[in-house]
Amino acid sequence: VGAAPSLPDDFAQAIEGAPIDPDMGTCARAAFHGVDVATHNIAADPNWEGTREHALQHELRACWSTPIREEGDAVLGTLALYYPEPHTPSTTDQHLVRLGAHLASLAIDRHRAQQALAQSEAKFRSLVERTADWVWSTDQEGRLTYTNPAVKDILGYTPKEMLGTTTSDHMSPVHAEALDQTLHPYLEAQEPFDRLEMNMQHRDGHRVVLETSGVPRFSADGEFVGYRGIARDITNRREVQDALQASEERFRGLVSNLPGLVYRCTYDSAWTT
Repeated sequence: VGAAPSLPDDFAQAIEGAPIDPDMGTCARAAFHGVDVATHNIAADPNWEGTREHALQHELRACWSTPIREEGDAVLGTLALYYPEPHTPSTTDQHLVRLGAHLASLAIDRHRAQQALAQSEAKFRSLVERTADWVWSTDQEGRLTYTNPAVKDILGYTPKEMLGTTTSDHMSPVHAEALDQTLHPYLEAQEPFDRLEMNMQHRDGHRVVLETSGVPRFSADGEFVGYRGIARDITNRREVQDALQASEERFRGLVSNLPGLVYRCTYDSAWTT
């Protein structure tokens, strides 16, 4: 129950949680049938059998109630006016209640949307906070404005220590320059980038290779405000690839230094040397 101060607290508490039943008063009847209901005289109305005494005790003698509907036409609740004497609602009364019901519908819809958004954000934040990948966001200058706890395991810094820094601050000058050149066309066009490789430095100095993707962020009026993205530690994979490449290069070097190579193959049962 939401009520103006003029409705006695005892009465509001008495009808709190009342069932939606056509014999439980004007509001319960309006909600049950989904139509406007006017009670000219509560003392004589049979639909007030269950709550009549509470109303009369507080000098409530008449009531006009209209359903509060959501956009899909389902009943969300009711809005009512109470009167201290038997009364038939005037055209003005009816207009005020219907206007109030419409405003209440907007407020309830907004509240539900905010609740749904808050729940969605809570679930998303829980997922982001628990993932092993580094989730980040930056401002338009490339400074980190958010980072999840995974950055501590990946780079050795706490999220608080990372805020305000850039990825280039955690790279060697050579790798920072290479990343700037790679990112420049994406930043210039404010476009998404996918699976770009970054060679970063852990707090203790060892190399960390990350594969990162990002999408631009814009304000409500369309102004570019930064990037949001995710980065995965691929150091082990890169080390294996580098070792394999080095092995292949050593093999090629060994073969290229041989004075000659004799081989034999078969074709149609004939031997060729």
